[in-house]
Amino acid sequence: MCDEDKQFLNNPDESLLRNIMMREKKSWNTKKYRDACAARIAGKTCIQCGSSEVLQVHHTLVKWKLYQKEEKEMAKLLIKEKMDKGEIEPQYKNFIKIKCPDCGAQYRAYFRSQSMPKTSTCRSCHTKLTLSESITTIEKELNYYIEKDGYIAFKEKYREEIKTRLKKKGVPDPPEYTDLSQDTIILCRKCHYAWHHGKTLCPICKKTYKRVHLPRCFYCLPPEEQERIKIAKKQREQEKKAYQELFEEDMRIDAEIEEEWRQKKINC
Repeated sequence: MCDEDKQFLNNPDESLLRNIMMREKKSWNTKKYRDACAARIAGKTCIQCGSSEVLQVHHTLVKWKLYQKEEKEMAKLLIKEKMDKGEIEPQYKNFIKIKCPDCGAQYRAYFRSQSMPKTSTCRSCHTKLTLSESITTIEKELNYYIEKDGYIAFKEKYREEIKTRLKKKGVPDPPEYTDLSQDTIILCRKCHYAWHHGKTLCPICKKTYKRVHLPRCFYCLPPEEQERIKIAKKQREQEKKAYQELFEEDMRIDAEIEEEWRQKKINC
C-alpha cells in the first residue's frame, strides 16, 4: 500500500464524491469506464483485507480536495478584489461601538437586523447595559462574505478567471473521474461498503471494522479500557431506560387528567 492510500484510509468524503459524480454526468455508467475499472483491478487485491474477490475501484479524492481548497481561497480573494473595485455590489455588516459607563471599556457588537439591539453585557465588567445613543455609535464596514446562492453564482460567472489564476499559481488541475490512474484505491465489496458507512478495517486484528477516527477496534483495546467502555455503555442504557419510564409516566398522568376533564365536561 502506498503512502497516499494509507493517508486516505481514514478520510472518506461522501459529499465531495457525489458532487464530482454529478458533474461528470454519470460517466461511471459507460462501457469505457467499466473496461477501465476492469483493467485497474486486474491482478490487484484489497488494500485493507488482502482479498481478491469482488474487487471495486474507490476514489480517494486526494487531489480533488486540494484543488477545492485552493479554488475556495482564490474565489475569496477575487470577491474581495471585485468588491473593492465596485464590479460587484458591496455587502456591509452593521456594528455598534459600545462604551461601558461603569468601567469605561469599549467593544464592538455586530447585529444583522435593521434595528439596534436594546441591551448588551459589558465584556469587561459583565454589567448588563441598556443601550442608548449616549453610550453607542452605529457604524458599518465592508463585508466580503457572500451568501451561499450568491457565492455559487459568483463561482459560475468567474469560473474561467479562477481557473486561469490557479494555473498561474501552479495549482494542477484535478484528475477526471474516469482517470483511474490517480486518486483511486482498490477495495473488496465488504471493505468498500464499510468505507461508505464511515468504517475501516482494524489495522491490528484485520477482522473487525472500526470507526474511521479510532486507531483500533474494541476487541484490540486493553482489557481495562474495554471494561471502562462496557460500564459507560451500561450507565447510558440505564439512564435511557429511566428517562423512558419517566416519559411514559408523564404521558399516563396527562392522559388521566385529560380524561377527567373530558368526563367533567360531559357531566356538565
